[in-house]
Amino acid sequence: LAHAIQHPDDKLGIALCLVGEKGSGKTTVWEIILRLFGQIACHDSKNPGKDVWGDSNINMLEAFWCRIVEAEKKTFRGCLGSLKNVITDNPISVRELYCKTMTVPNFTRFFIDTDNFDSIPDEHGERRFFVVKVSDEKINNASYFTEIRKHINDDQVIRAFYEVLHDRKGVKRHYFGNDI
Repeated sequence: LAHAIQHPDDKLGIALCLVGEKGSGKTTVWEIILRLFGQIACHDSKNPGKDVWGDSNINMLEAFWCRIVEAEKKTFRGCLGSLKNVITDNPISVRELYCKTMTVPNFTRFFIDTDNFDSIPDEHGERRFFVVKVSDEKINNASYFTEIRKHINDDQVIRAFYEVLHDRKGVKRHYFGNDI
């Protein structure tokens, strides 16, 4: 998150992947991203084979963040190369259905969430996926998530969090396999 704020003009090339049981807070993290970067800059995809790397991916034209929602193993079957390309490549090709393809700069950051650990193609030495196991400690704790959402909706809290990320030390312009 700090990289996206400090270096928005540098392609990160690493997808943040949250893995955890339903109700563990993965969507809550996405809600924080939405508040920090704005709805217009964030694209949700339930069908990435079509609207992220497929033939009708015009939403990628303005996507600074792209969320692949509730990814399953079959989501990436046969198209792992395409996923890796959109995570790392700059520029990318975007196309609206029945229109000409455009090549545009790609600074998109990726957020992938899933309930299944084996859904993320996390092979030894893979540098494109930063996989985080989400704690299941707060599942069904409605008051906890109500409190978190209250803070997410508070402009002053989001601004303070933005400042913390903006001033965070040690954020590199580029990350490589050893960093992951």
